[in-house]
Amino acid sequence: MCKRERKKKALEEREKAIRAKWKELWEQDPSADVKEDGKFFLEWLEANMDFLYSRRRWNKWKNYGMKFAVLLGIIVAYGIVFHLSYKEGAISLIIGSTALFVPSFVLYKWINVRKYQETWSRFSAFHSRILQEMTKYLYRISPYDQGDVKKQFIESIIGLVEQNIEKFCKNMEEKEERMFSGLDLGEIKEP
Repeated sequence: MCKRERKKKALEEREKAIRAKWKELWEQDPSADVKEDGKFFLEWLEANMDFLYSRRRWNKWKNYGMKFAVLLGIIVAYGIVFHLSYKEGAISLIIGSTALFVPSFVLYKWINVRKYQETWSRFSAFHSRILQEMTKYLYRISPYDQGDVKKQFIESIIGLVEQNIEKFCKNMEEKEERMFSGLDLGEIKEP
């Protein structure tokens, strides 16, 4: 295992430890306002953390893996075109380059429209913010140093969820704008 993989594994283990200690403290904390609902919230938050972890890894792989595969395919295809054009002449170079450029450009745009990188970074940021809140809760750092800390924690997490949803909606609107950029829909006249 390389040094980078060991560091990544160690970080994942520390994140699991934070989650386990937070869960233990959450279950032992006798907050007045959150009793049965606290168990429901705990299960909901754990399911979300697992989902975020798996989705950020999957989107990261899709982003970089697909871009690498496309780039490798383009390099191999251009090599074949240049090899064939060497035998056949300049016309086959022009036709072959054009035939490769259009699908490559469309595939590249499709990957960007899918926005795997944005989703991966948004999931990573959201996951990190939740871990930060868990850490603050563990060490009773403000706002978890007084009052009903469970209620305050739930309010903080709900705020993070709202921010994540707003970011998602904003990104979807921007995605639609980019898809239709260059098209002036105002000039389309209805009959």
